[in-house]
Amino acid sequence: MGAGTASEISLALKAKKTVIFVNADSTAQAFFKSLAPAQVFEAAHPLEAICLTQERLECLD
Repeated sequence: MGAGTASEISLALKAKKTVIFVNADSTAQAFFKSLAPAQVFEAAHPLEAICLTQERLECLD
C-alpha cells in the first residue's frame, strides 16, 4: 500500500466512513482495524465487497 492510499484511508476513518479492504495486505488491514475496528471490513474478492456494502447500507435505513 502506498502512502497516498494510506492517507486516504486515514482521512476516511477520521470522517467516520466505512472502509472495505479488497485483497489488501494483512498488515495494513490489522493496522487500520486497530484504529477503528467498527469501520474497517475485509473482503476476499469484489463480490464480497459489494455484499458488505449492501449490508452496511441496509443498516442505515
